[in-house]
Amino acid sequence: MLCAVTNKDLIFRFLSRHSELHIYELGDLEDDYFVHTQWFAWDSDGTEAMVLLYNAQQPETLIAIEDHADSAYERLLEALLPDLPDELNVHVSPRLASIFEAA
Repeated sequence: MLCAVTNKDLIFRFLSRHSELHIYELGDLEDDYFVHTQWFAWDSDGTEAMVLLYNAQQPETLIAIEDHADSAYERLLEALLPDLPDELNVHVSPRLASIFEAA
């Protein structure tokens, strides 16, 4: 199920599993940037899939980089899609792009 995540330690642990893929998101954990972020996970413990919505500029930016290919990222994005702004910069793994093409 879709969960909002605010715990920096939980976010850091998730992103650190594959820091080479999540280097930009790791930078957004710094206090000056973190205030402009919303984090969403598919599960409450943040172990399956996590994405970032960065709102410091318009349009907002969604980052969803898979560190493993399974349906958790797809389910997360499909659940989040109705609540996303109409205009959005999207940085996603290629496999996930089709979710936004259909919207």
